Amino acid sequence: MSESDLMNRLWPLILIVFASLAVAVQFPLTEYGFLEITNLSPGTTQCRELVVSLAQEQAQEKGAGILSINAEFSESKNDSTYVSVLVNEKRELILWKENFSCASLCWARIFLPELKENETKLKICSVLGGASEKLTVSENSFIGIYDTASLEIKTTSPEIIFLGQRAKMSIIVKNTGSKAANVFVQFVHPDTRAKVPITSFDIVVGDSSASTVIEASDTKKFDYYIKPTLVSSYNLPSAALFFTNNFGEEQVIISNHQMMSVLNPQQISVSLISSSNHLREELFSKQ
Repeated sequence: MSESDLMNRLWPLILIVFASLAVAVQFPLTEYGFLEITNLSPGTTQCRELVVSLAQEQAQEKGAGILSINAEFSESKNDSTYVSVLVNEKRELILWKENFSCASLCWARIFLPELKENETKLKICSVLGGASEKLTVSENSFIGIYDTASLEIKTTSPEIIFLGQRAKMSIIVKNTGSKAANVFVQFVHPDTRAKVPITSFDIVVGDSSASTVIEASDTKKFDYYIKPTLVSSYNLPSAALFFTNNFGEEQVIISNHQMMSVLNPQQISVSLISSSNHLREELFSKQ
């Protein structure tokens, strides 16, 4: 066996060893009552709910919470087939097939800071579109706390501007984890899964991307300006954050969408008309 063949065989094991060194605690979802979800009915949604509660000493471990979802897309098509995760009935994450890193198995990782709180309610759903045959969320899925970066990305913009003005766009990247991370930020990401059409525009000031290191407990902000040329309501593109996660996978996090209205500025004329004769007549009649 050649040296390169040996390394190819050993490399997955090496990644597992390095990942395990950074694990504080890790549990399969089956410990909290989760059972496999197999959806065979096109156009339907099948869900399971569970409550994750760590012991106090486990929740105090150094690191960040991560939910690892193992799913299998069988004869998948480019339809509305996805896995959704609702966290504490507040935060919903949508995982399309392209959000999974697939080798022998397909995995998606979700940063879960809520895991270090008292309880975390999870609702995991298998949503099967009209063309795919089957979507399975496996019992191999698990949660854990790891010594790693924990990243999030958010886009902000003004709600209203007037035609001819520039709009300041901001990309905010936050690391709430315990390690630094090398990241690449793409300010305008072509989100092909957007539920509504994305209105295009040009960046007039600033760059369209950035590479940086974001330290633990740090936040970085990137600004750029756009200048829309039409009076319209704009569905602005999301931004994307690219990085290598704790499991050695290339991961992408997509930001929120912002809406912005561009108005046509119009002058408002107010005329005040006073009739001096009418005023004198009114005063005379009261005397």
